[in-house]
Amino acid sequence: MKPLTIMQANDGRGHSSHNLALQLAHENNFDIIMIQEPWTFRDLTRKQTISHTRYKTFSPLSTWSTRPRVLTYVRKTQELRPYQESMDLSGDLLQLMVITDSGRKLRVWNIYNAPPSSTGAGNGLSMLLNSNNDPFFVGGDFNLKHPSWDSITSYASPQSSELINWANQKNVSLLNPTGVPTHRAGGTIDLAFCSQLGATCKILSDLQTTSDHETLLSIIPNIGNLKDFEGRLRYKSLDEKLFSSILTNCDRIPHLESSNEVEKEAKEITLSIRSALNASCPRT
Repeated sequence: MKPLTIMQANDGRGHSSHNLALQLAHENNFDIIMIQEPWTFRDLTRKQTISHTRYKTFSPLSTWSTRPRVLTYVRKTQELRPYQESMDLSGDLLQLMVITDSGRKLRVWNIYNAPPSSTGAGNGLSMLLNSNNDPFFVGGDFNLKHPSWDSITSYASPQSSELINWANQKNVSLLNPTGVPTHRAGGTIDLAFCSQLGATCKILSDLQTTSDHETLLSIIPNIGNLKDFEGRLRYKSLDEKLFSSILTNCDRIPHLESSNEVEKEAKEITLSIRSALNASCPRT
């Protein structure tokens, strides 16, 4: 399987910036898009934001009594099967499980850490630091300064040391190039962490979305090459809840008008079941 590509951008609630981010990701065939401060329609009861036909959209909130400050998009492909691990815990942290065609389960988390002057300041970071699960990848707008990721400053924001300790405990490494600002006003506040060896991150100035934040791209190799997925599946130990959850999140079967469409859909269904089994069954 090709390397996993994750694009992240804070779009400052701008409609054109959000729309451009999705279009740029599609044109470059990126797998996952993490948006912080997405555009949402003023009437939150309509739960309206920007979508793309080639990507599946995920929100951290089922009802929008408050505006979600993160949205994640996953490219519709046979190689990636996403489902949401949690819902309605916070509008600032979105936790996805992405299952590869080999059955590897990747926790991919999108975070917005609201600054002190904002409503719900620090809620997203608090949720992250207190999570019991171990993420594979975490990316977002952390609104924290520290010399570890910004060599230009000597200032350390409150909770930045907590984030560093958390990353060490969770065995995830900072991917950002140090000393490269991610915000128009200067400073590195958009960060990416990953547990995969060989993962890299770069600033994509040529794919800037016209917001006041730079666009980041993380490239993660070898996501399907683990020995953990060798051996026979133990069907008697199937995690039925996980199996059902994965299949529930699959796309609905469209109206089929030809034998070719039926054959293609049959292959999709078979692959969905196989991916769900790989993720929910232990191996010998």
